[in-house]
Amino acid sequence: RNNAFSLNDYNQYTGAYLTDDDKEEILGKIPSEGLSLNVLTEAGATSFSTNQFAFTITAYAKSDITLPKDPAELILYGNAEIPRVDLGSTDGEAWGMADLAVGYGHRVSEWEDGEFSVGISAHYIRGLIYEEIIEAEGYAETGDTSITASGSMQVKSALGGAGYSFDIGLATRFETDYVFSFSILNLVNKVNWDTETEVTEYTFSTKAINANTLEEDSISVSDDTTYSIESFSQKKPAIVKMGFAWSKDNLLLSVDYEQGFSNTASSSVIPELSTGIEFRPASWLPIRSGVSLGGIMGGYAAFGFGFDFGVYNFDLAVANQGSVVPNGSKGLLFSISSKFNF
Repeated sequence: RNNAFSLNDYNQYTGAYLTDDDKEEILGKIPSEGLSLNVLTEAGATSFSTNQFAFTITAYAKSDITLPKDPAELILYGNAEIPRVDLGSTDGEAWGMADLAVGYGHRVSEWEDGEFSVGISAHYIRGLIYEEIIEAEGYAETGDTSITASGSMQVKSALGGAGYSFDIGLATRFETDYVFSFSILNLVNKVNWDTETEVTEYTFSTKAINANTLEEDSISVSDDTTYSIESFSQKKPAIVKMGFAWSKDNLLLSVDYEQGFSNTASSSVIPELSTGIEFRPASWLPIRSGVSLGGIMGGYAAFGFGFDFGVYNFDLAVANQGSVVPNGSKGLLFSISSKFNF
């Protein structure tokens, strides 16, 4: 996903002749902090539950980068009108983790047509790789007779670490068909990166580039220096989730609320409200649809279906990110899962 352009923008401007008004409209869509590109992937390796216990293994990978607005201005107007491009606001982070979790649920009370339960899950987090741009600066400038450029960047990295996380939750079912749940994810958590922790500094510069210097071997000079640093820690954002569901026969309706406590690539302080419906025209064929507003995704519409054969379940879903209207989408969400029931 990105923070600026939608599918409608792509269809409108790709291959089109751009007027100055078009160019200004395109640049106006890029926030002042720059163009952000984000990828977040989650893969469940395995999970199973028995009685009051559950065990899961999940892998996560995240990458985001923010590019300054200047290169977009250069592309649209050319170096005659934009002679200098600054790259100092470049920012980015990427990491990969494995999560091994054990959950326990306990029924506190039970009555004729309902029950109340609480639960907790403990996570062992294994850090696999971490990289972050901690500082970047640079420029490229077009003069009357030549082009010059220089820049530097510092990247912090690690090739391993370990940490923990705890979640708590509760759920109640009443009048058989109504369910309410509440949970706090990452209530206490920390990941300590302590394996091959380093900072690498990259620098580059060029001589004046023109027709006379293009064939010179040493037209540009680059260097990199790596040094070890002490271990460093990272925290996952705490997230509150609440949900309500009603089911009857072959119909299920649900409403969910999510609230993060910090703005990251995987959470937002902007509340997210989602609602969904599942209809089963046949007992083995669930068809699902839903919409969401707010949150880190900025709203989306989703559609999915599955096959429920009792012993085996398969589910598939897609959603457009950034808008409930497909043409307003700024990204794509895709999910697939399978499960055996014994």
